[in-house]
Amino acid sequence: MKKLLQFFTTLLLCAAFSLSVIAQEDHIRNGDFMGPRVDPGWVSIHEITNTTGAEFWHVQFNQSLTQDQMDAIEVGETYELTFYAKAGDEKEVAVFFGEDGGDHHNLLDPANEGDNIIALTSEEQDFSFEFEAGTFDEMKFGFEGGKDDHSYTIGHVSILKKVEEGEDAGDNIINNGHFGAADFEDTWFVWVADWEGVTASALINDWFLWFADWEGITVDLTIEDGWANIHDIENTPGSEFWHVQFNQTFTASQIDQLITGGIYTLMFDAKAEDAKDVAVFFGEDGGSFHNLLDPDGEGGNVINLTADEQSFSFDFVGAQFDGMKLGFEGGLDDLGFSISNVEIMLDDEDPTYIHEEHLSNIRVYPNPAFDRLNVKANAGATVILTNITGSVVNSKIAGSDEISLDVSSLPGGIYIITVEDRGERTTQKVIVR
Repeated sequence: MKKLLQFFTTLLLCAAFSLSVIAQEDHIRNGDFMGPRVDPGWVSIHEITNTTGAEFWHVQFNQSLTQDQMDAIEVGETYELTFYAKAGDEKEVAVFFGEDGGDHHNLLDPANEGDNIIALTSEEQDFSFEFEAGTFDEMKFGFEGGKDDHSYTIGHVSILKKVEEGEDAGDNIINNGHFGAADFEDTWFVWVADWEGVTASALINDWFLWFADWEGITVDLTIEDGWANIHDIENTPGSEFWHVQFNQTFTASQIDQLITGGIYTLMFDAKAEDAKDVAVFFGEDGGSFHNLLDPDGEGGNVINLTADEQSFSFDFVGAQFDGMKLGFEGGLDDLGFSISNVEIMLDDEDPTYIHEEHLSNIRVYPNPAFDRLNVKANAGATVILTNITGSVVNSKIAGSDEISLDVSSLPGGIYIITVEDRGERTTQKVIVR
């Protein structure tokens, strides 16, 4: 019995240690800019498993053309497809552009002689195909890599009409050929022969540039010695920070790991070519673009950079949105700037931090709250709302199994709900905005 008790004690200690480790995990992908997915414009087709080696088409990375894309193609004209590609090991990939369905006519290999097959290595290569354009009722563009389980990477895909020097080639027929995160799921998809047990997934770059190209703005990015250098910024009108952005779009798993109400710290190093203001954003990607670093919109997210390296940190309250991003915005002038060592860490030493298993006895919603905070509890329970310093700002005795607290006049911030019922106490952190 004693040994059994020791065994379970050890399990509990291990579980507690695991919780601590998870809480301290950095929530930023590749924040030291030393990983393989910093350079924007690339997508990796990876985690390919169980290919039988029989068919290229068993693993596909595709774009289905919209009607607008097909209407833009001039039948009979010569077009050029260009892209970069590399692989983790030697690998053959078949490239397809043509009829989606029917005879699957491939404009890149109309005679079906294998002219659409490229040989990849670990070295980046440039590829191009010239072809005569045609249209079909349905069309797709894709890369097919189902001959083996080796991963491969594609970058900067473009299909443009061949024109004389100085003539306008028109718009790229391919949507999102630079694999920007915001439009990725709407423009590209992975298809596999799942009945064979084949699996695969696509992973876009961790960081990317976004800029207001309609203003004529241009920007470049280089990575060197752990620094992301945003440079050669040109033609900024000087009116908006957000006209030049260096961003990381959060994945669904990154968003799921954020704890609503948790106290987090964003840390990074930064410098600039000269004195420059940069706005830092972390929050809702879309919608109201709610910035957790500056929830009141008072400019608390603006940092002043110089040519000397500085370290910065922001404490903020965690929240989740359907889409989220972290970004550095430098569109007020043409001065370049550099970012390094980006981290977002949860402060699990915060005295108000409460693990979810303590919350099962009550339900508090909405969280975050704006005007009213509803609490489901037993009739007769005492409900107490305190601020972060412990001062009581509201309290009620539940007359039924649900009560509502008016929080419309409270300053935005973190509060603690305590429910006392029949000698037991349950506590939960909430956010008021």
